[in-house]
Amino acid sequence: MPGECAICESTLGPESPHCGSCGFPVALTSAAVFALGRDEPLEESESTPAASAAPTFAEAPVPPERASLEQFAESLRGWVELLKELGTEAREQVGEVRQAALLDAEGRSGEALQLIRNAATSAADLAGELFARRLLELEERTQGLSAQGLAAETPEAFVRLRAEFDDGRARDAVSTLRAEDIRLRELESSWRELKSLLRQIDELRGSAQSIGQASSRVDEELAQVRELLARNQVGAAEIQEAHTVAARLLLFFQEALPLQLQEQLDQHADRLSRFGVEHPPSQKARQLHAESSRHLRHGRLAESALRLAELNRAIADLGSPEQEKAARRPAAPGEQQLASLLVKARHLAGRVRHLPPGSPVAEEAATEIREATESLRARRLDDAERALTRLMHSIELYEQKKEA
Repeated sequence: MPGECAICESTLGPESPHCGSCGFPVALTSAAVFALGRDEPLEESESTPAASAAPTFAEAPVPPERASLEQFAESLRGWVELLKELGTEAREQVGEVRQAALLDAEGRSGEALQLIRNAATSAADLAGELFARRLLELEERTQGLSAQGLAAETPEAFVRLRAEFDDGRARDAVSTLRAEDIRLRELESSWRELKSLLRQIDELRGSAQSIGQASSRVDEELAQVRELLARNQVGAAEIQEAHTVAARLLLFFQEALPLQLQEQLDQHADRLSRFGVEHPPSQKARQLHAESSRHLRHGRLAESALRLAELNRAIADLGSPEQEKAARRPAAPGEQQLASLLVKARHLAGRVRHLPPGSPVAEEAATEIREATESLRARRLDDAERALTRLMHSIELYEQKKEA
């Protein structure tokens, strides 16, 4: 007995593959019953032999044009994927794929085939150009690292990659290229970080030495790092080892140097306080102390050490507070008179040298100078002052007569 259609419930013909009323496929009747939520599927006996098995149809041969279209489309998809791996979106090729799909849907398979073929060719050419460019960039970076003494690939490796790409193993060649690019980027990054660490260490080490805080242990470890990097063909393992030592040295300076700076600044602050706030010669030292302290608070260790080194020199020029106080202590009255007479004697001696040799006034002046000198040696300051006064009057009297 023929079955009923799952959609319109019309009687199905014994040999018909489709419902005569609605055209629903007979082979999908059982699935439609479950999908529509019927209580139970149709009995096996109620269905026609055509309902239990899909009718067999002879597959129509694929037109050659269609086969070529699919072949070039598959090739184009592969090249587009490679282009993306090489760093480009291949938007032009993707757009041509969409245009070819529209042409094919409109039945214009010949035009679609030509478009796909051209797109596949241009994609292959572009992939070859990009691969050669990336390979050249990789080779130049490798040569740069080799010039710095780092281990890198030999030129033969790049020739081998180029041959692999040209021999049709483009995907393997691109994968190797990308892996090598990642390796070089990691090596370059590690090398830059290590050089940055060494620069910071040299700066802080110089700062420590400028304030008298050299460390032989640090110098030995730093020399080991330099020796390690001086070897030929330094690889990632050596760089990592040097990086570990350099990081430890930098941490040592970052922890030890602030304490050393603060200790010296505290000592200088105590010494400056003993000079007194109103002590003009110590003003520069106070300014340097403030600048060094400010740099230290903000973590600028090198700048703080530079100002502290200048402060050390300024403090040394000041001398001790006790010496400064002694220098500022007023002289005794006798010492002041002696200093004044010495200045007066030097001045008059200069004027005596301009008197005519052998003249009476020159002889008198010589006598007064000898008397004044003997009185100064014997600390008879009053006698010395009287002698110098007589000498000054004699010289002035002679000069007046000369001018008249």
